[in-house]
Amino acid sequence: MVSFSGASDTAVGGLSKQSAVSGAALSPVRFPSEQFPLPGIPMPVDGPSGWPALLSLLLAVAMPFFCSAISIDEAWNQLLMREKMMQLGGQLVLTEQEELANERLMALKKAEVTQAMRTQKFPPSMHFFRAKTLIEKSEVFNILKKMPKGAALHVHDFSILSMNWLVKNVTYRPHCHFCVTPSGYLKFKFAYPAPPTPKPAECSEWVLLEKYRKELQNVTEFDNRLLQTFTLMTENPEVAYANQDAVWSKFNSIFFTISGLVHYAPVFRDYVFQALEEFYQDNVLYLELRAMLFPVYELNGTVHSQEWSVKTYREVACMFAEKHPGFIGIKIIYSDHRVKNVSFIMKSIQTAMTLRTMFPRMVAGFDLVTDTTQQSCLRAGPSRQLFVKALAACTETFCRGSGCQPQAWPGFSTDLV
Repeated sequence: MVSFSGASDTAVGGLSKQSAVSGAALSPVRFPSEQFPLPGIPMPVDGPSGWPALLSLLLAVAMPFFCSAISIDEAWNQLLMREKMMQLGGQLVLTEQEELANERLMALKKAEVTQAMRTQKFPPSMHFFRAKTLIEKSEVFNILKKMPKGAALHVHDFSILSMNWLVKNVTYRPHCHFCVTPSGYLKFKFAYPAPPTPKPAECSEWVLLEKYRKELQNVTEFDNRLLQTFTLMTENPEVAYANQDAVWSKFNSIFFTISGLVHYAPVFRDYVFQALEEFYQDNVLYLELRAMLFPVYELNGTVHSQEWSVKTYREVACMFAEKHPGFIGIKIIYSDHRVKNVSFIMKSIQTAMTLRTMFPRMVAGFDLVTDTTQQSCLRAGPSRQLFVKALAACTETFCRGSGCQPQAWPGFSTDLV
């Protein structure tokens, strides 16, 4: 991904860990590296001087055991404590209240693990689709939901909220029509009067969804089938998704199906707001959203530009921040398909630069997305070289005077190819 701001693309969070135990503080064991050379072992950046972290830990156990009267168990416990102190947050000291909270959380965790071993239903060992309901019932999970998450830095515009909202809210709105493609996929469109009749090779005749529901005997069953169409959830995921191609096929069919719902202008605004609401309920206060900025349409057929979409994202985020204390905001990472040819991708890069110029506080970068197993035109040859040179020129021109640093891609990571 091309980052215009130079900001990190990762975020971390979780419980702090106590860094010390009762009694004397543990001092690190250090030995000169020339006495014990270990060829081929890389040296850590922040480890003991001249020593790999692993060797230091082993010495922490061995030397006290051989040079003093302490037991092997005590030496082993010291090793474990030193390892914990090397972890993220390992040197933070919990307050008394934090200690009590941590004890309560660990007690709940141990109780759930014990229960899982008794019932032979251990969520971490199960396929997520089968474990999801168990996870949602977990007391530990519901506590974690309330804890600060900071930021979600890699989410996509079509998958940022619960599909239940699309089924129960959006598909019940007036003037919603649907048709069925020859491949069996649903396609939605808001229009008044009905949308133009599609060609038989493209879709069946449009049906007003409101009228169709009135003729059904079991609307709940129909809505449940819609929800299955909008998600990857299935009773037998190992069979339904035997390989990655099968998963991507269903994944893309979902995007095709819901695009006509999400890109209806009134829904688009509500969709963004609802997504922010769901993230806020999980204590996520900032998002970086990969968006392809497909055309957004009105009931009368008017189609809006990409600039309109970015502006709408900004307006909705500002409106959301006014009603939700602590919310920081969102930024857009303009995206395109990596399987397109170079000329199209080059246009997308220029579009990203233009949008960044127009919305410097809103557009954060550019990315190429979709299935990474597909062959890209950027993998080799003159197209790759042209792309790299043009991309470098664009980022260097943009970054001049802005404080950000142009990135180089000597090996071309999967984010680009």
